[in-house]
Amino acid sequence: QEWDVLKKKVEQLESVAHSLQGHFNQLFAMATVGLAAFAIHREYGERRYHKLGLKKIKVFQKLVSNDVTYANALLALLVAEDMVSSPRRSSGTQAEVEDAYLKAIGALRQASLKDFVGFALERLGVSMIQRGDPSGGENPI
Repeated sequence: QEWDVLKKKVEQLESVAHSLQGHFNQLFAMATVGLAAFAIHREYGERRYHKLGLKKIKVFQKLVSNDVTYANALLALLVAEDMVSSPRRSSGTQAEVEDAYLKAIGALRQASLKDFVGFALERLGVSMIQRGDPSGGENPI
């Protein structure tokens, strides 16, 4: 039931995101949609949510090329999440996933996006445990 609520919220936020165009919070709304989409894909394997997450990565790549503040840090987090978004299709070795999360954590810390740092640290630990790292990702932090 919680996942159904999340799916609804993602669709609602995605449908009103255009109204935030040019607003500071638009970046965070788009990142949240992307993160939630990857989580839903990870849980249910629904391709449309993976595609939505990939769409957000492309948007952030464009924002990075336009030197938008915080875009690089949020892009790094979305890329890390994409690497672990599917239990059946996991791109990257354990070391590559760890490096992706550590890159995101560093960029998020530098940008002072503390809530996202906490999220990334948690996701790093969970992904390391799920991939069989007995340290749970504790060593690199």
